[in-house]
Amino acid sequence: MHIDEVRLAKFINGDVNEEEFEFILNHLEECKDCRKKYQELLALKAISWKDKEDIKFVKWKRFYLIAASVVIFLTVTLFLSSIILKNKWGNNFLLYIEKNYYPYEKSGVRGEDDDNFRDIMNFYAEGKFDIFVSKMERYLKKKFDVRGAFYLGVVYYVRGKYDCAEKYLKLATENYSVKFYPERFWYLANTYIKEKKFKEAVSILKDLSSFENPYRERAQRLLKSVE
Repeated sequence: MHIDEVRLAKFINGDVNEEEFEFILNHLEECKDCRKKYQELLALKAISWKDKEDIKFVKWKRFYLIAASVVIFLTVTLFLSSIILKNKWGNNFLLYIEKNYYPYEKSGVRGEDDDNFRDIMNFYAEGKFDIFVSKMERYLKKKFDVRGAFYLGVVYYVRGKYDCAEKYLKLATENYSVKFYPERFWYLANTYIKEKKFKEAVSILKDLSSFENPYRERAQRLLKSVE
């Protein structure tokens, strides 16, 4: 998924909230195509400023300072991120970070899922995540379901809303064993890494690296990177 020019333009102009700024910033760190589009928009912006000779400096001084701050912050962040990825984590680090939604697995216990839960999970299975998030949030307020919390955490993780992802993934792992539900702990570990909570991530990655499971190899590689 790429960020369209309208959102990038708002980002450059400082017309986004803190959450949107953080999301776009993280996306630009990882997406080469969007970084190129961002640079092109910056160039066009610079040209438009130059051509408008009738604009008084005093009127636009504050805007220049804000725009310059955003550009400098993004440039420094991208530069430092590239150094970290190459020198500390290695060029292949991003290959092991989770980027995908976890496939929906229906319960094997007959009668365990009520009709409402199944209907909501169908939205997840069909990729209708906006509807899924809205309905699952309401469902969990009335009747907690650990699987619903897990899938909701997954959606928030993939969408870059790591604080929400942490909230629901912690609920999905609390009082459960990593050996029985490695996928839940895997997504929580990735969430901690995204939040720069490396101590918490290391603890989970060590557990995932200690026994045979689908995430063992990736957990071992991530563990070497963040310890």
